[in-house]
Amino acid sequence: MLNRTLKTAVCLTAFVMISGACQSTAEPIATPTATATPAATPTVFVESAPNPLEHDFKLYTDKPVVPMGEPPAWDSGLMDPGAVIFHDNKFHMFYDAVASYPARIEVGYAVSNDGITWTRVATQPVFTIVNIPWRPAPMNLRVNSAMVMDNTWVLYFSASDSYRDLIGIVGRATASSPTGPWTVDAEPVLKPGEEGEWDAGRVGNVEVIQTDKGFTMYYATKLGIGMATSPDGIQWTKYDDPATSEAPFADSDPVVDMPAPMGDLDPNVVYTGQDWQMVTRSEPGLVYGTSADGIHWTLADQKPIVSSTELQKVIWFSAFLIQDETAYLYFEAGDQNTSVYLATWKEAPPE
Repeated sequence: MLNRTLKTAVCLTAFVMISGACQSTAEPIATPTATATPAATPTVFVESAPNPLEHDFKLYTDKPVVPMGEPPAWDSGLMDPGAVIFHDNKFHMFYDAVASYPARIEVGYAVSNDGITWTRVATQPVFTIVNIPWRPAPMNLRVNSAMVMDNTWVLYFSASDSYRDLIGIVGRATASSPTGPWTVDAEPVLKPGEEGEWDAGRVGNVEVIQTDKGFTMYYATKLGIGMATSPDGIQWTKYDDPATSEAPFADSDPVVDMPAPMGDLDPNVVYTGQDWQMVTRSEPGLVYGTSADGIHWTLADQKPIVSSTELQKVIWFSAFLIQDETAYLYFEAGDQNTSVYLATWKEAPPE
């Protein structure tokens, strides 16, 4: 959910990030503080890249899998899938919604046995701005990522100081139940870089993944997608390429060098154990990419996997997971009003 007056399409391109040798390990590892001074390695264009359209791709667009509520319900205007996970043999969705935009976003909760047919568990929001104790208090929020650790539910969310800005800083909340009550950490877990850095200003729309080496976060800025690592999911270290030590890459570096489309980027990332997979926004739709190490990415958008042009609906935010060798891509689509739609495909065997 962005400024809905922005309708200008951006030309489709394809991206590889970053040219050069990849790390030998499959899981991202934080790099040491930079000591050299060259500029960041630029993104290069490619002819093609892996594409789920080749693997039993199905698009469920005859009707939304999670439709907006009936007016005047709190979720009757705009809705995006926020964060979707699979836990205890069920799919769980923490969706972001409002009755009209711009307005203060609130978070609802729905469940599904098959990932296709969804049921709202609560008629009212389960997480709102009043849950955030920070001072000054943010004006808006949007849940981005969820997980369950040791029977504790964890949400990562973006908070901003404007109804129209959906990224700013990143917070974390925990609860014993998906319906709350939620306890928000006293301080944000990720903030923008210092003035002059590539990620200054605003960060958000995060995806957080837990592996046996810790936690990895992907976050959006206006200039690309960054990455951070953490041993506990609370204290984070931004990825810093040792080959760059001057502004705007003195303190950290993007892992995807990709200017934002008509709004904010939205990285949705899955780690399969063999590779890393990403879906993100690029006008006029959603594009797919892969990485061997989580740092060096190949993205292709010469043919988006989901296209606003083909759907005749504007596509906004999405959520992505893989369960039982099937990929589920939930995405917000519409114009003045939006609901949640679905695409699926079969996972290709690792090369």
